[in-house]
Amino acid sequence: MAGFYFTLGKNVYYFRGGLTPFNSVVSASIGANKFSTNKLLEMANIPVPKSTGFTLEQFKKDDWSTEDLTYPLVAKPTWDTACGYKVVCNIKDEEKLMEYVNKYIKLTKCISLEEYHPGLRSYRVLVYYGKVIGLVERIPAHIIGDGKNAIRELIKIQNEKRKSQKKTIPTGPISLNEETWTIFKDLNISVDTVPEAGEKIPLRYICNSTHGGTFVGLNPKIVCEDNQKLAVRAAEALGLNLAGFDVLCEDITKPIAKTRGVFIEVNVDPDITIHESGRGGFPQQVSKIMLKKIIMEHPFLYLYEQMKHHKYASMFLRLSSVLALFVGLMWSIRYYTQ
Repeated sequence: MAGFYFTLGKNVYYFRGGLTPFNSVVSASIGANKFSTNKLLEMANIPVPKSTGFTLEQFKKDDWSTEDLTYPLVAKPTWDTACGYKVVCNIKDEEKLMEYVNKYIKLTKCISLEEYHPGLRSYRVLVYYGKVIGLVERIPAHIIGDGKNAIRELIKIQNEKRKSQKKTIPTGPISLNEETWTIFKDLNISVDTVPEAGEKIPLRYICNSTHGGTFVGLNPKIVCEDNQKLAVRAAEALGLNLAGFDVLCEDITKPIAKTRGVFIEVNVDPDITIHESGRGGFPQQVSKIMLKKIIMEHPFLYLYEQMKHHKYASMFLRLSSVLALFVGLMWSIRYYTQ
């Protein structure tokens, strides 16, 4: 099953992987489609990147276009993907775009294209039943020079460290792809370059920890009121009770409407371990918040289930049940004999 379940009375709650009982199947299905998500949020006046999309069949018929978009672009599979799978940012021209499309369209069946928004910080904002309960800043893969080792050696050193972290947090090795070569071309460097001590070398644009990114837990209370309302409204627009939004903006503590910022996508099965570990920042026990809400919806059932497994409490419950039955029986006899 790769998960667990518990019951409260006749209510059964299943958890499987990142899937929870909090979202409907329909809303979760829509949320897994990046193009549909983008357009629904746009209709709800949530700031999103300008985008388009096309299927394999449309590509074969040459029934697609980027004329309404401005380069650079982000290309990604439209549905059923996670962890930055086959996402490439900062595609600067049609030649590079066609390289991507020809490489991935048969594998993914449908591709979404979005305008790229560089120079912004990346956040994961976790919304649960109308409240922002978790916040993480995500940082793309990079290495820090030591003045001795080349970039390729520094990557190997970092990947060895990341192996030991994988047991407790969702980390993967630093992996290089088309994004890396674009960055290296702009910086006029290669994997054999020896960075100066303390020099930061970016390796990817995407910030997923499974591709070498890192994250720092932040107190969700720092999200300004306007941005909190925006995130809650975005979840409502998609019909989601639990949603992890990937948000790019200048500063999450300042209203996006007055600065720069966009909602990139939503995660309908968000990884909560990134919030709970904190990674040197602010750990937030979001799982407890989720479970407490379920308990508060069935407080008496919860207490009853807890007391059943306690020796003396269980005895008290049985005696109370017998006493209640006896009192009820006596009342009934007296009522019907009058």
